[in-house]
Amino acid sequence: MPKRNGVIPNAHFKKHWQRRVRTWFDQPGKKKTRRLKRLKKAAAIAPRPAAGLLRPVVHCPTFRYNSRGAGISRHLAPRIGIAVDHRRRNRSLEGLQPEACKMAVQLRGPVMPIRQVRPVAQARAVTEDEKKYSVFEAMRQARADKRLLGVREKRARQKAEEEKTKKK
Repeated sequence: MPKRNGVIPNAHFKKHWQRRVRTWFDQPGKKKTRRLKRLKKAAAIAPRPAAGLLRPVVHCPTFRYNSRGAGISRHLAPRIGIAVDHRRRNRSLEGLQPEACKMAVQLRGPVMPIRQVRPVAQARAVTEDEKKYSVFEAMRQARADKRLLGVREKRARQKAEEEKTKKK
């Protein structure tokens, strides 16, 4: 029987851990298999996009500007590779009958992928001003300015009042 604050022994040394070890030696083969399956699927659904349904690049801010009709039935759109939001409604005819819609032309050719453009920073030498500048000190000074703003304003008012009283 254990006494006081001793640990109760509870060792389970009968598990066969070697049976439970998982290895991934088939990873390169699975990678090749997945790639070939993707190519086969892309060939099978040829005119439709292989990466999934087409979705809009820009999401409009409000429902008012986010409910435009494409002129395609909601049953046909998924078959040709366009995503459909079944919750949307467009009950106004004004949005469907402007002159710009009548002059619109269907895009022909390949659809370009969406790419996020990141600006590339050019390397340059550090200037003397940048070497002297301390971000730590600047942040401490900014915090102190914010904290002492009211006190400094009060002192400035009192000083102005004292000068006013001295002049009189």
